Amino acid sequence: MALDEDWGACRHCGAHVGSGRGVRVEIRKEDVSRSTVLCEECASLNCSNCGASIPLSAALEEERRGASHVLTCSRCEEDVLLADMVEIRREGDPNYRKRVCGDCLDEISVPSGYQVIRDVPPDTA
Repeated sequence: MALDEDWGACRHCGAHVGSGRGVRVEIRKEDVSRSTVLCEECASLNCSNCGASIPLSAALEEERRGASHVLTCSRCEEDVLLADMVEIRREGDPNYRKRVCGDCLDEISVPSGYQVIRDVPPDTA
């Protein structure tokens, strides 16, 4: 599909969707076909790990920034996007690093002498 193609209006909010800045969903059953268009703001994706609804605009922004690296949580061993990962470090020990997902962080307590790094840099991932 050409990037300058006009897709029409978003089915949810009515905003103009052009230049490929949205999602076109086509459903086909035997000889019947139906198409729906949603803008980036109205379209959402469901996280396969936690089931949370993520706006398409946020997911695309993550992809544009290159933050779509996937790491494995050291506690639950689920694959998690880098943006949803935190790192626990022991003060005074630069070699101690545990990466856990946000859900596991909510379930554990971080003892004194440790710090939580919320923005895990990609170069240490």
